[in-house]
Amino acid sequence: MLIRADIDKQDILNVERDTRRWLTGGAVSLGVMVLLLSLLLVGAGLAAYFSAEPVLKSVAQGGGAGFLRLLQNDQSSIMRLLASLALFITVAAAGYAVYRARRKLGAVRSRQKMKNGLTVGRFEYAFTDKHLIIKGPLETKRIAWTFFTHMEDAKSSIVFWREDGGREFIPKNVLPENVNFDKLRGAFQPRIDEALGFDEALHAAQLTITYELLNADKCEYLDHYFERIEGKLSFIRRLFAWTPAPAFLFLALSLIAAYAFYDALKAGDLVLVAIGAASLSLAAGLIAVKSAYFLGAARALFKKSPWPFAQSTLTSVSLTNEAVFWRERGVQRIIQWDAIEELIECPLTAYLVATPDMVIALPKRAFISAKHYHPFIGYANSRIASAIRARAERKEQRLARSIGKQKAAPPAGKRPAATITNIKAAAAARRKAPVVPRAKAG
Repeated sequence: MLIRADIDKQDILNVERDTRRWLTGGAVSLGVMVLLLSLLLVGAGLAAYFSAEPVLKSVAQGGGAGFLRLLQNDQSSIMRLLASLALFITVAAAGYAVYRARRKLGAVRSRQKMKNGLTVGRFEYAFTDKHLIIKGPLETKRIAWTFFTHMEDAKSSIVFWREDGGREFIPKNVLPENVNFDKLRGAFQPRIDEALGFDEALHAAQLTITYELLNADKCEYLDHYFERIEGKLSFIRRLFAWTPAPAFLFLALSLIAAYAFYDALKAGDLVLVAIGAASLSLAAGLIAVKSAYFLGAARALFKKSPWPFAQSTLTSVSLTNEAVFWRERGVQRIIQWDAIEELIECPLTAYLVATPDMVIALPKRAFISAKHYHPFIGYANSRIASAIRARAERKEQRLARSIGKQKAAPPAGKRPAATITNIKAAAAARRKAPVVPRAKAG
């Protein structure tokens, strides 16, 4: 079954509205941040209020002299007032900065989604037995049905949700009369419920680099992305996102527990026993929460896998003269170089950026040596530069053709420009023209 659709900005706005989830990770983090800032703001305001009471009382009783006596006798009240006011102003400024950064980030992300050739244009949806093939102006996606989690009957579109949290959609107004959501779900939901096959997880093809994709591979790009948008305010995000490494936390809690139990045995203090038990419990909880860090290969990652120990997300990236071949677990993408905006090099990872949500990570650990890494990056940079030059040349050719048509066909009703050459030519034509005698009146 083949369906063609012209996706425009309104279709993207409709599916964003229909699939909006209010309780998301970003919303929870923003709520926690607002709660903390509100508590700090209220606490600083109350502290300033109670600290200002003796100062205002002294000023009311003795005016300037009373304030000077208070400054000489009780400087702590004035210092508490100043510290409370400083904390109040700092928290208010931080809240306003977070608000401005969120607004700016939302506006930038909306513009980037609407103006990209990967999301807007004419698309072809091919429904096969094993794959959903989506061919767009700048990208061809071949997604295995087993990579989807479920289908959703939205108000304006049929949405296919992927395992990585992304989505594919097709507007309902382009569906044939004999095709609806129930028919698609009955035909492809059984394939979605199947386990991902080995041939789809690992593609047997000639690869340039192959690596196991980790969540940490995107951290450097996110830091670079938010710093570019938010500017100097990005340090606030890093401050709230910072957490000590699990190993250091586990070591600190274990040392506290050991020291508390040792002193409890010597002194027989029940308080130290409670402190040691609490520290030991926190260390055990840290192991349970951060199992990926401590357990490694013993942790099952993909619940749909028939083999519970499978956890590798093998990714392969291959560069050709025409496009980038990007293969992940269940997804194969062919992205033309015109769709790649830039290549960013960070200390640990390089990134091919198509959109803010579609970034191809190239970890340096995937390369054998510098002789392998630098030619790969150099080739990618050369292809991106060639694509930019090709776009510029096409733009110049369109502009030249437009200017040529305007010169060949000047607008009707307008006289030619009065240049010196035109004036001399008109005067010479008048001199050469024969003189016709006027007829006498009467």
